[in-house]
Amino acid sequence: MNTQYDLKNFFLRLELHKDHKTLIPKLFSYIIVFQILHKFRITKSIMTIIIVQTTYFHETFHYYACGLTGGNTVEIILTTRGGVTHCGGGNFFLTSISGYLFSTLFLNIFCFMYINELSSLISNGLFLILCLIPTIKLNKVKMMVIVNFLPFLSFILHWLIGIAIREMNLLWFSMMLSCCYHQIMRDLILNYKKSNDMLVLLVAYNKRPSRVPGFIFIFLCIIFMSGLIYFYLYLKGL
Repeated sequence: MNTQYDLKNFFLRLELHKDHKTLIPKLFSYIIVFQILHKFRITKSIMTIIIVQTTYFHETFHYYACGLTGGNTVEIILTTRGGVTHCGGGNFFLTSISGYLFSTLFLNIFCFMYINELSSLISNGLFLILCLIPTIKLNKVKMMVIVNFLPFLSFILHWLIGIAIREMNLLWFSMMLSCCYHQIMRDLILNYKKSNDMLVLLVAYNKRPSRVPGFIFIFLCIIFMSGLIYFYLYLKGL
């Protein structure tokens, strides 16, 4: 069996977007745009929406990790300055690292899925489901409306008018991904002694505050992005 040939045929059957080869350049340009806008406080209201949505997405993975390992989440508190998930039981280590780890991983995957019309629609649907479940389970009606309105609107528009909204969705996911990277650098490298998930974890294991978890997450981010770049280079050959 020729694995490379079969993989190539698989992607050809997906009917890749005509502009799929520009995915990585667009992704990196959007990430840079976010950092510039955030650095110089341009379009502050839009930045706030992106930051709040990214923070909530981060908190949802604490909820899922706790629940899937036998714990229970009491509530998710969300503000424009950050978020907190109050939960108990479950695997403490996995619950602690899941916010930074899985939010970054899933956003990389969602960006990656924009090579194809169907897969990009699926990524929108998955994002909506991941955001919707915690608010329903925790009976947070106000939060449900705030954090799910844009994902729901994005999914409906993507479903109805397809490619016309696809670029906006890719921009949105790219900005959220950039926000994840920014939060990792800020919380785990620059302000590692201030309250964050890894500080709570280190204190629980009687360890001193350290930048090491931050560098580990940065390394994982590089791996995630390298996977996208590798896939991009593969597509260039199709």
